[in-house]
Amino acid sequence: MSARRLGSGKSIPDDATWIEFPRSDGDASLLPTNTERIVDAEGCVNFMRPVLIDEGAAATWRIGIGAHLAKRMGLPEGPKYVLKSFPTGYHMYDHNKGPAAAPRHDLYLCGSRNVNRFRSMNEFIPHAVWLFQDASLNRANCECKYCSKKPQRVVTDILELPTKNRSSATPSSTPNRVPRRHREVRTIKPPPYAAVRRAAKPFKQVTEPGPQQTLTPERDVDIRASHTQGEARRWFRKGELLWCVLDPPIMGPSPEQSIQYWPGLVEDVYVKSEGVKCPGSEGNNGDVDLSNLYVPEPEAESAPSPRQSHEPYVPPAGAENATLPWTVRQWNVYSMKLLAVTHEYVVSDHQLLPYLAQVPSEELLHAIQDELFQFLRTVPIEEMDTNLTKIYPFNPVSAGDSSNHEFVRERFKQAAAPYTLAVQIASHLMRFWGPTDDWECKFVIPPNLAGPAPNAPGSASAPSLHSLISHSMSNNAAADSTRAGARNTPDGVHKPAAMSAADFQTLKSRILGQPAQSADGSLTVSQTRYQGLWWGAERIWTDELVRLKLARRQFAPEGTDSVFPPSGPSDDTKQHAEKVECLADVSEKAMGASEKGLFLQLEGLLVVDVAKSDGSGTKKECRASGTLYELADEEWAEGPVPSGARPATTAGSEGGDSKGKGKGKGKEVVRDNVDPETERASTPQHAVRSSPSISQAGAGPSFMPGPSPLKAPPLSNPDPSVPMEETAAAAISQTVPSQQHSRKERMDDQLSHPILSTPYPLPEPPRGFRFRAIHSPDHEVVLSLSYISGRYYPHLFSHPLMAPVIENARNIPQEAGGLYASRHLWAMQGLLPGIHQAMESSAWKPSRKMMFTEADAEARDHFKALWDQIKYERQQAIDGVRDSPQRREQEIEIIDVDMLPSV
Repeated sequence: MSARRLGSGKSIPDDATWIEFPRSDGDASLLPTNTERIVDAEGCVNFMRPVLIDEGAAATWRIGIGAHLAKRMGLPEGPKYVLKSFPTGYHMYDHNKGPAAAPRHDLYLCGSRNVNRFRSMNEFIPHAVWLFQDASLNRANCECKYCSKKPQRVVTDILELPTKNRSSATPSSTPNRVPRRHREVRTIKPPPYAAVRRAAKPFKQVTEPGPQQTLTPERDVDIRASHTQGEARRWFRKGELLWCVLDPPIMGPSPEQSIQYWPGLVEDVYVKSEGVKCPGSEGNNGDVDLSNLYVPEPEAESAPSPRQSHEPYVPPAGAENATLPWTVRQWNVYSMKLLAVTHEYVVSDHQLLPYLAQVPSEELLHAIQDELFQFLRTVPIEEMDTNLTKIYPFNPVSAGDSSNHEFVRERFKQAAAPYTLAVQIASHLMRFWGPTDDWECKFVIPPNLAGPAPNAPGSASAPSLHSLISHSMSNNAAADSTRAGARNTPDGVHKPAAMSAADFQTLKSRILGQPAQSADGSLTVSQTRYQGLWWGAERIWTDELVRLKLARRQFAPEGTDSVFPPSGPSDDTKQHAEKVECLADVSEKAMGASEKGLFLQLEGLLVVDVAKSDGSGTKKECRASGTLYELADEEWAEGPVPSGARPATTAGSEGGDSKGKGKGKGKEVVRDNVDPETERASTPQHAVRSSPSISQAGAGPSFMPGPSPLKAPPLSNPDPSVPMEETAAAAISQTVPSQQHSRKERMDDQLSHPILSTPYPLPEPPRGFRFRAIHSPDHEVVLSLSYISGRYYPHLFSHPLMAPVIENARNIPQEAGGLYASRHLWAMQGLLPGIHQAMESSAWKPSRKMMFTEADAEARDHFKALWDQIKYERQQAIDGVRDSPQRREQEIEIIDVDMLPSV
């Protein structure tokens, strides 16, 4: 074991400004007791030496923590902030362990009731910030690694803590001497006669704790910006991977082999404004005429200014009717970090495309492959060995003499290596995903509402979504009692008639998790929910519309008691099909919504406990829940609704109206003769259940675990044949708060999401279609995240960069594949299922920064493997050994085409 000693540390400055902890979670009784130095029979020691408050190591901690606290609390810059002491009950110790002559030294800060010990300043700084800012000392608000259960590397990245080496111990090869206490020279200072200090403020007693869960501001800004009309609409978000158009492009041997797009990451987004002169507003000298907006000069001299007169200022006659001679134009500007190179690129929306909307052509990939092979076979081996880990200085957006053939040829050659690495990094980034902005949803369902918990395979050590479903069914008695003949289980989950009870129970437990029921019969619900999601190249938020991989015909193709049948074609669509020869053999059902994609209004991202396949326990998986929508023809009219059914909600092509045009009602289909295999295949990895109180009619947003306090839920309307005694408890529970819970608990439930938040409208559908909900509003669908294809971009086909691509796709002859050859484009708007163009994200990472780091490392490993193969061939050629045909057949692909978006 190598010896370690303490560093010399720092000393407290004479002009230090003290920072004192207002509260503490320390307890002196928890401090270590083995503080006596005892040498054992082997000549070793193992004890905790108390470190004095003014020793160098303690002073280093006090100075570093004080400076960071001052920055977090917004204290004025300039003073040297230092902790006056550690929190009450805390103390620092030097752990001596090893040979008595040269023991190992490790610093620990001990005494917290919540954490055993802190090993570094970076571990304690988030805990110290929590002690200063949280008067309630709610540990859920602490961001340190021990309270938040996150790796220290993630905490350091998120809070931007200093990334220096651990300061508690430093290596040494010489024995440690017993430190001598420095004898300070006493200086006699004159007594102070005056002092300046901050004015004392009364302590604000917090009577009720505030909201413990908050709406992420970035989520609200991003969703609202995507709904903005005009040029100010913002599609893209910070951290997303996009294609940047190069102006001018990097010309290749032919136009099809030119590099027109380069992958990049959004580092920042801001709005740029510009004043634009209106037509006809220019004067004779070319300047804007502003004479009608100001008082003429003679009148201005005689009239008193507003500062000289107590009378209100009156504008000149006619000024109120004058129009401004200019308008203000605003647009979004993105700062893009181009992959694999050192340069940044500032662009607008018109110069960016979603990552799935563009794919490098096969001609370009072949040209790049040939160019890179030629480069790797000629570059000096020593130079290439050092270039594998560097970021290329090549600038993809620099201009040059395009008429010079040699310059164009050399520029394409220089771009081959960085472009290959950039595309490979982007491909690897597509594999990663991770939920963000977590919050905890906890409550207990009383025994009189819980009901019996069904048996589920595996252990039930943690609460799950199943409990929430049971609670929601008690509050939705009206919907359940009036829906005669519905095949819903008592917990509100729809059960297909042809599915066996065992298969249904297995599917339900796999998708919705397992219940956790206590001994007294109550159900404890504890769910981890999230507000956002990194999904490959895209940033997805809850309450927005996403594309699914499923086709409409794969989800209840004939309809069920809870799902409406697919919509058919409109009369205009039928008339158009009769005029097109290639559509003559297409069935009417296929012309409707059946062959199109599905959309999910993402209302919840939650974690459920799923039984492991080997029966050894449970594992946590993430699920998405919300309302399913299909693309219905805008002019399609729904049929009449039988008694007891609910109409489908729609949103027309004019955007956001969730009530639709009201042309008709949804149709209920009674299925008596249905193929069991067809019905079983129609519900893969998903379940339809009655919406819980989180998203039921009259409730608040999906982020708030409980009904909105601004709108009371409807009372139950039970069947008249049911005795009133059996429904009174459920009715009262919806209007009278439970006396078993304190007001604090109810405030936490109500205020875990901003009260005044409102749901966001649906985006505009593709032209000629409308979004139609395929199930009633009191139900929601829960499915696996793997069914999400990606974001939905309204009006993507009208983007200036996409318009020529769409025009070419429409003109592909039928013998070359026709419209179906460009199925990856139509899937971006839901005209085909999302499986044709989807994110295939499967590897979880805790932060976006780790995703970038891993993608870069994997791409460089792939690049290094290619170089090792070529270097081996070059060395063999130098030695006069010919390579075997078998080895040449095992060449590594330069760009992994399987990881690129679909073509």
